[in-house]
Amino acid sequence: MVDNVSTDLMVHICTGCYGQALQGLPKEKGTEVLMLPELVERARH
Repeated sequence: MVDNVSTDLMVHICTGCYGQALQGLPKEKGTEVLMLPELVERARH
């Protein structure tokens, strides 16, 4: 999954998928990984 990511932001609703993305995405890709509640909170500000 993470090999084909080309976005700046990835949002997950599943903690398992979130954890795998955090571990599997190289920092060089520059993709920010969030849980859905984090995205909602960010949008509120």
